[in-house]
Amino acid sequence: MAGLPEKDRKLMTDRAVELSGRYPSASATDIMQMARVALTTMGSAERGDQILPGLVKGLVALQSSKGVDAAPEMLNRLLNGIDNLGKNSMDEVGVKNTLDIIDGII
Repeated sequence: MAGLPEKDRKLMTDRAVELSGRYPSASATDIMQMARVALTTMGSAERGDQILPGLVKGLVALQSSKGVDAAPEMLNRLLNGIDNLGKNSMDEVGVKNTLDIIDGII
């Protein structure tokens, strides 16, 4: 979390705690890592926060089907692919595209 503005750290921390309460198989630490990846993929903490619930739902589904250790890496690869394709454009369409892809694949 070094180098992130306090506002972004707080948003990510609060959301990780909330989502780990909703999805107990996803730890707050795992969700914080996903939040950092979402931030870099989407370009801001706010946009990353918009896709984070979908990512956590995907993590839980993948944990069940692919295993606890494989799930985070699979999500990271998915986000890299979305980024490489440019589907995460810097507007609301980018957020919708990203969520649609996550929902469609997982």
